[in-house]
Amino acid sequence: MSSAIEKRFFFTYKYLKEIKAVSAIDFSKLVKISIHTINSYDKEKSIPSYKNLIKISECFGVSIDYLLMGSDTPYIRNIELFSLAEKIDKLLLQEMAKVESYIDTFLDRTKKTQKVLILKFYH
Repeated sequence: MSSAIEKRFFFTYKYLKEIKAVSAIDFSKLVKISIHTINSYDKEKSIPSYKNLIKISECFGVSIDYLLMGSDTPYIRNIELFSLAEKIDKLLLQEMAKVESYIDTFLDRTKKTQKVLILKFYH
């Protein structure tokens, strides 16, 4: 019989795998876990070791807590985003103002697009 954490893991694991749209074979290669082991997770026959949990969480860009507990807001560990943040921190004040302007413009466009979609939905 599966525990609540095991059930949550299998649900979240399958959900993330579906979103990533990756086959068992490709996923096996991606995370460097044998296809036999991946198939056992897919069939809910075994749960990952802590080493494999780390590999899976890194592949999906979520925390192990998210895999096991399924919190509503996954902690995204995006190395590219951290790298970009470090570069932004090193910018001069003038350059920082340009970046802030670009971000504000992007957010304004996103909000306008969302507003248009919402208005279309209700009309």
